Amino acid sequence: MPMTGAQLRKHRKHLGLTQKQMAKQLGLHWNYLARAERGECGISEPIVRLVRFIVKASKDKR
Repeated sequence: MPMTGAQLRKHRKHLGLTQKQMAKQLGLHWNYLARAERGECGISEPIVRLVRFIVKASKDKR
C-alpha cells in the first residue's frame, strides 16, 4: 500500500526523529527523505515496509 509524504512525516515525528536520524535508520540520504516528505519523489515499497516496521516496533515497546 503506498505512503504519501505527509504520512511519512507523521510517522517520523511520531518516532521523535529528525529527517537525518530517520534517513540513517532507513539507509537513505537525508535529502531523499526531505524530498519524499514534500511529495517531490515517490516512496518505494521497501521503504514503506521499513517505516511501518519501525513504527510497529516502537508501539510494541510501549
